[in-house]
Amino acid sequence: MIDVSQSVEYDHPNALEFLRKDCVNVNGYFRRRLGVATMTAKELFEFITDLSVTEENIDDYLMSAMKTAAQRSTDELSRIEADEEVNDLRCFSSDHLLLLLHHIAVHSIECNLLL
Repeated sequence: MIDVSQSVEYDHPNALEFLRKDCVNVNGYFRRRLGVATMTAKELFEFITDLSVTEENIDDYLMSAMKTAAQRSTDELSRIEADEEVNDLRCFSSDHLLLLLHHIAVHSIECNLLL
């Protein structure tokens, strides 16, 4: 279940960070509460944002992801996610900076058009 009332548009400055946190939280819920093998948060994020996933290939994609998740040990999953978290913080920080720079550039262009 996802709380849609707190959703944001895809172009919101924090949209990717919110999605990343949702991936971590959803995975944590299913792992801890239900004992379900899950993708890593990064794999889930990439699945959600991957434009090449279509109705025609989604079942194959998910079957492959479920097989991979089921084969991982808890220790292996913890190690992978710890590594991903360090890398993601670097990447998301860079992405956030680029997004801010993009908004500054758009704002600058809009201001110039008004003048």
